[in-house]
Amino acid sequence: MDWITGARPSGLLTPVGVAVGVLLAHMAVWRLVLRLMKDRDLADGLGHYLRWPARAVVTLAALAFALPTADLPRAVYGRVFHTLLLALVAAGAWLAVRVVRVAEDALMRRYDVEVPDNLRARRARTQIQVLGRVLIVAIVVLALACMLLTFPQARAAGTSLLASAGIVG
Repeated sequence: MDWITGARPSGLLTPVGVAVGVLLAHMAVWRLVLRLMKDRDLADGLGHYLRWPARAVVTLAALAFALPTADLPRAVYGRVFHTLLLALVAAGAWLAVRVVRVAEDALMRRYDVEVPDNLRARRARTQIQVLGRVLIVAIVVLALACMLLTFPQARAAGTSLLASAGIVG
């Protein structure tokens, strides 16, 4: 309810306004953090890889938190919230995969293969690549399993997927 006029904003106006406000605040903080970082290569990697996934996660989370303020019918609210939840899980997985990529790049910079005796560096780079790929597969499988668990009909399938991955029971 508006504290001045006592009128209630219509529909999705409040959640969208909250999402835009949170997104603008996120963008300002994001730029400030990237400018204050001392490691320019890492800052460039963060800016390149994480900008859009982070924006998506922040915006979707703001919409999900502000959605109860919208006057939506119960059935519509349930569908919209479920869609936002699925999108938030997907965006979170996207962000996690990109974080793995930034970490890979940062670790790869530590091992120079241009030196004459580069056996140790090549071995380390191969291990970093394999570990990164395994982490990405685990993130995708876990995200898909979490998305399945949001559907009552597919809860049994999602639970069995998590159990086969050794995460549940």
